[in-house]
Amino acid sequence: MRDDMWFEEIESNEKRSYRILDVLCKSASKYQKIEIFKLANQGITLVLDGKARVFEIDEFIYHEAITHPALNRQPSAQSVLVIGDGDGGIIRELLKHDKLIRIDWVEIDEKVIEVSERFLPSFPKYFRNDKRVNLIIADGLEYLAISNNKYDLIYISVTEEGDSAYSDPLHKKSTYQLIKQNLKSDGMAVLSLAEFSPSSFDKYRKRIQDAEQWFNFVNPFYVGLPSFGSNWGFALGCDVKRDCKTSLNIENLRFYCEANDSYLFQLPKYLK
Repeated sequence: MRDDMWFEEIESNEKRSYRILDVLCKSASKYQKIEIFKLANQGITLVLDGKARVFEIDEFIYHEAITHPALNRQPSAQSVLVIGDGDGGIIRELLKHDKLIRIDWVEIDEKVIEVSERFLPSFPKYFRNDKRVNLIIADGLEYLAISNNKYDLIYISVTEEGDSAYSDPLHKKSTYQLIKQNLKSDGMAVLSLAEFSPSSFDKYRKRIQDAEQWFNFVNPFYVGLPSFGSNWGFALGCDVKRDCKTSLNIENLRFYCEANDSYLFQLPKYLK
């Protein structure tokens, strides 16, 4: 392996470079190009269509931040739907909650799951032996349209808007109607929305405004992702107001705790 190999992630106005120690996988599905690199500082990294999606060194920040705030506000939740999350990080975090009895996992690209399962240290390889998890290889939007199930929680974590023709429909305003159709009346949607920074906040604000047309209460929050060099914005959407009222008695959390839960939901003044 050459010692001068670099992975470059190019956006319209920015470029980030990471030194590659090893190329572990180069593959493709009918949906996208799939690569696994071992990077010098970030460790094993999942790259889809030339863009990093999961960095080994700090993926737990994203996955704990998106998963646990909702469960901390709805501790009685038993049924969960996850759309996307091909790397399995949300599934790993959900399986830490013993009270959950059903986790339906809908992912369009089975190849991403297979590659992640083989190479990513963070992937929950034990999920196949956990009877609570029902893996469904399908288009997430189509599943929402035909499902007759009602869930306590629905997580949407797919490729960001503009990067994939297959995930872009899940970012449309009309999708919130389908999400609500699949939620119980007191259920909650957990939405991974957009980069959370001054240069992209208009996009994030628009996504929040779209959600507000369908949910009585929309709580935006964000977290810093060091390896991406940026913040990422989320939102909780529900029709019944829910506050953080419970203590999480869960082992092996490296980032999320009650102390920083309130911090996640404090928007900076310059972004309000």
